[in-house]
Amino acid sequence: MNTFSWSKSRHDNFQECPRRYYFQYYGSWGGWNAGAEARTREIYLLKQLKTRQMWKGDLVHRMIRSALEMFRAEGRVPAAPVLSERMVEQMRQEFRDSRSARYRTANKANALFEHEYGIPVPDVDWQRQRDEAVKCLTQFFKSETLRELARIGPKQLVEIDKDQPDQFIFEGIPVFVKLDLAYRRPDERWVIVDWKTGSGSADDLQAACYVMYLSHAYGAKVAETEVGESRLLSGSSHVY
Repeated sequence: MNTFSWSKSRHDNFQECPRRYYFQYYGSWGGWNAGAEARTREIYLLKQLKTRQMWKGDLVHRMIRSALEMFRAEGRVPAAPVLSERMVEQMRQEFRDSRSARYRTANKANALFEHEYGIPVPDVDWQRQRDEAVKCLTQFFKSETLRELARIGPKQLVEIDKDQPDQFIFEGIPVFVKLDLAYRRPDERWVIVDWKTGSGSADDLQAACYVMYLSHAYGAKVAETEVGESRLLSGSSHVY
């Protein structure tokens, strides 16, 4: 059932364009079904489109998630060069899938905005996305977050970038959030980390939603919760 809910991204979509909001969350509903009406199916397909910059960020997030899942299961992470090579090979395959429009016959196949609309992109620009993705992954392996996790151990991990968002109820409305990473330090303080792969950043409202979710889901105290933004492309960070 497609029930009304709220999230920061939904809020931003509505503020930018109510029509976009409708297509994103209502017009596309059910388009993944084989028997969907042609218009609904088309809206759903177009909803899946990502720009090359969004695609780069998504890939980096997926690779970091796989590294942290390995850390949680085995207490170690894969070697940085191994994971980078795996990511580049994944990029090549997903690029081919998008260029051949495989997403029109296979749900969840990579779908790039530039390919759907025939936008010419110089090879050097595609190569830049690859290089920036590798740089972001390299910065993750050098990050203070990963060093701290190595010190405190995998048992302190609480959440790692789930496929589907979590929710809490605020004034009767489901509020959806999606944490990149949450863990608890030995001194009982909570840490939320938001990975950023471009020049954009979150804001106080987004950070507040993360903290409210952690409070509802795990009983975390607001005063004992830290929200950190790790800007992987530049190697800098910001704590809210």
